[in-house]
Amino acid sequence: EIVSDMRQGQRTYLPMYGEFIFAIVIRIRDMINTLISDGQVEGTPQATMLKVIEDVRGCTAGQDLKALDKAMDQLVGAKKSSTEEEKPGSIALSLEHQDNPDLAFFRKLALQLDDLGIYKQGRTDSILELCLSTNKDLEEPIDTDQLTAAVYLHDIGMSLVSPDILNKPSKLSDQEFRTIRGHIEMGSEFLSRMEGWTEAATMVAQHHERYDGKGYPKNLANEQIHRGAMLIALADTFYAVTNERADRSYKKSLFSAVTLINGESGTQFHPTYVEAFNETVRHHYVTRKNMT
Repeated sequence: EIVSDMRQGQRTYLPMYGEFIFAIVIRIRDMINTLISDGQVEGTPQATMLKVIEDVRGCTAGQDLKALDKAMDQLVGAKKSSTEEEKPGSIALSLEHQDNPDLAFFRKLALQLDDLGIYKQGRTDSILELCLSTNKDLEEPIDTDQLTAAVYLHDIGMSLVSPDILNKPSKLSDQEFRTIRGHIEMGSEFLSRMEGWTEAATMVAQHHERYDGKGYPKNLANEQIHRGAMLIALADTFYAVTNERADRSYKKSLFSAVTLINGESGTQFHPTYVEAFNETVRHHYVTRKNMT
């Protein structure tokens, strides 16, 4: 009915309506999956969702954003304010690595990759901070140094890929895609040949695997994938969709990126790590002007 109102010119379309509708679709999918797996859905999520939809549809003209803010709070448990802005995470990164010359060297390589223009400056630290923050929220099941090393070198192989391929605005050919896929070997091989970094090498080798087994290079699934690789995959995706790229001139809002990642829970990403990621974003990356 909301979409019908827009088509008839009775309601002005706002980008946040798209996020709201997508969140509704995700909730419906989750309820269906729960019904299939458990035979029932606890509580009254359907009634709650219908009430949320009705509240949004019944809002007065000019109150759309306020109604959508409230609706998103009820749907995802974290209010997405129309005045949302990002802030630096609360994890204090020790970036000098004075006590670990290997990490200092790995960091230097990663920053040089950022400076080459392959990625935006600041990408390495953004991904590292998100990984370490999520690991902390999980009570640090992954060794911090190993995770840090893996973040630094997980894409170092991209330095050997032609800029023409990396910056290609159109769809990649099969051969070009195979070339891109090959980037993980350099980082994993480099780390595996250095004493003490075997675990980090495994993370790098597996950071393009998927929870459902449809990733690469070995089609690993579920618990076969190293937990650190799962975190890097999450952080990598989050950064990619919230920043412009050669093949995509737009970027998603923080909330849209979180919604997209939650939509891949149980398929691309491990559900447990998606939940931890949600908490990390809520605690460390979002501030609301209306709460200050």
